[in-house]
Amino acid sequence: MSAKTNASKSKDSGELIKNHHKQAFEYISKALRIDEDDAGEKEDAVQWYKKGIAELERGIAVEITGAGDQHDRSKRLRDKMKANLTMAKDRLALL
Repeated sequence: MSAKTNASKSKDSGELIKNHHKQAFEYISKALRIDEDDAGEKEDAVQWYKKGIAELERGIAVEITGAGDQHDRSKRLRDKMKANLTMAKDRLALL
């Protein structure tokens, strides 16, 4: 029973991280489109970057539980989110 519970928790944390990543990707993609458009409203880009950054921070804060492939995938995704967080903060600082 306990192994099943741990597997379930691992899947839950992995899914949670994946969901935060997906939402952050959508926000930051919108910010980048506005940011890179010369006619875009830079203040709108700032707001989308902030939303994306907040979402990345929430995803990074999720405790990764369990072991095995799911654990490894979650750790890789979290590392990717950390890199994206740095990029988003850098872009935001330029605005």
